Amino acid sequence: MRLLRAVPLVFALMYSCHAQNGPSQPSVVLTWTQSTTAGVTKNCVYRGTASGTYVLPGTCIPVATTYTDTTPTAGTTYYYAVTAQVSGVESAYSTPVQVAVPANPAAPTGLAAPTVAKNEEGNGIVVQAKVEWKKP
Repeated sequence: MRLLRAVPLVFALMYSCHAQNGPSQPSVVLTWTQSTTAGVTKNCVYRGTASGTYVLPGTCIPVATTYTDTTPTAGTTYYYAVTAQVSGVESAYSTPVQVAVPANPAAPTGLAAPTVAKNEEGNGIVVQAKVEWKKP
């Protein structure tokens, strides 16, 4: 059940976005200032791809001021909002924050390894090559 009136909840909803286990597994870390309303027992973090249209990606969590979403899709923009529960009644959504999860970087191009020289017996000579690149 959602309250029709706003319960003071979030003064500042902030985020950071990073690759948790490599670029193919991004995560979004949200932090907020907890409600000053007495009796808050849970926070619910909602996510959607349009502002005002949210789903609960997991379950509500015990009172907290941080949440890590480990299921966003790279290259997608999400909107997050947080609510508080008091006596089983849920507050209105916080002011949403928009998070653009970066797309996976493109594979590097223009890479080449040195040619392997052959000695007189036709065996290859061991050549080590170190290939480095910086993301664009």
